Amino acid sequence: MNRLRTFSNSWSSWRSFSESSAVEEIVNDSLLDDNDDDDELWGVEEELKEGEGGEGKGLALEIWRSGAWRVYPVLFFLMLSYSIILPLLPQLCTNEFASSSAGKALKCEDFVAEEAPLSCKDAHGACVSYQAAWQFVNNSIICAAVIPLLGAASDRKGRKPILIISTLLAGSPPFLLLFSGKFKVLYPVISLATGLGPLGTCLAITSDLIQKKNRSQAMSIVLGNIFLSITIGPLFVHFLTARGITLAACTLSASSLLLACSTVPESLQTHDSKRAVKVKGILKRSWSIKALF
Repeated sequence: MNRLRTFSNSWSSWRSFSESSAVEEIVNDSLLDDNDDDDELWGVEEELKEGEGGEGKGLALEIWRSGAWRVYPVLFFLMLSYSIILPLLPQLCTNEFASSSAGKALKCEDFVAEEAPLSCKDAHGACVSYQAAWQFVNNSIICAAVIPLLGAASDRKGRKPILIISTLLAGSPPFLLLFSGKFKVLYPVISLATGLGPLGTCLAITSDLIQKKNRSQAMSIVLGNIFLSITIGPLFVHFLTARGITLAACTLSASSLLLACSTVPESLQTHDSKRAVKVKGILKRSWSIKALF
């Protein structure tokens, strides 16, 4: 009886050991498959990165090789055109509202502040109210509804078509100033164009083309490019007449649109291929995990 009991215990121990070994073998095979999938995924991603400038490359070299730098002159020329006409707007607004109130053409800058007509004094408050109303309508209502649609459209149709449309819209105010000269026509377009301009699309292009480790610095350069143009633009007021400023702004806006059409690459395809590789790797890892069960 004791021999039978000993044999039974030995058989149970051997069966438990065999089952645990089999489970361990399955786990090891699954982990090896998972590592192979990870290696394959890593290799494909490395090829993509090498095509965009390489993992070990610096920020400046990656921006140059990926073509992300091409959005910089588009934004620079566009914002420069804005910044050189902005100093003209307060005077244009005051004269237009003062003339409308007085019923005759007035140039409020020709009067000393103490001797200015009442219509000139009231025009300042009217200008502020008019601009605040349009800023609220455009930024809080129209842009809040349209910007998500533009983002969705850029994800489906590509970045470049949306970039061209937004650059065309944002570049129209200098031409309105040249051919119309009416503040009540010009300012609604300016406030709408600043909200629906190409900045968001340029940031999306930069995000598509630049690796994650350099992405924040590259986006900072995009914003710094805008601040630089805003700083330089007002200096032109001291060297040009009002009409010369308007013509220069039109030239800069047209140059920005031309660069957006001819030099900026379409980045959405590169972005989608990266995402497809990552999804493929995740699915493979999920299949390897299922082998455990």
